[in-house]
Amino acid sequence: MKYILATILLGSVSLTPAARADDRADATFIVEQTVTSTIMRGALSSMRPVLISAIQNDLRTRNIAVNKPELFFDIVMDEFIDLFVEDLRQATIPVYLEAFNAEELADIAAFYATPSGAALVSRTPSLMQAGALMGQQIGQNIMPKIMPRVAQRLRDENVDVMGDPTLMQDLLKELDI
Repeated sequence: MKYILATILLGSVSLTPAARADDRADATFIVEQTVTSTIMRGALSSMRPVLISAIQNDLRTRNIAVNKPELFFDIVMDEFIDLFVEDLRQATIPVYLEAFNAEELADIAAFYATPSGAALVSRTPSLMQAGALMGQQIGQNIMPKIMPRVAQRLRDENVDVMGDPTLMQDLLKELDI
């Protein structure tokens, strides 16, 4: 009986690293499918105008003006994305190993290995762009509905603009449309 128990224990211990290796292989495969330069470019392109504006505003605070802000953005992104994706992949693998068990990782990896999984990955950038556009349109539609409520909450919760008190009145007028 001791020999059987010892054999089972040794067998399970020796299987654990192999199973973990399979988990890591599955997590790596999933991440390689879902964390890509193409997907990252798709995500960033859907936010392009906002990002360019944010970069311009940040540079302006430093008294820097770029004559070609879109080209500047493209150059930064060209240099940024590939390195970012590689580092993000390495950081994401342990997250997947923690979030999913071995069976789930195997199932997810198997899905991404199918034509349907590959189709999902290849269409993700355009789905992200469409989702961003829908989100922008929906956001624009609901802003007039929420602005008076925001103004009322600012009043009720005593949120104020620091510095010039007339600015708070201007802000409230803008919100109370």
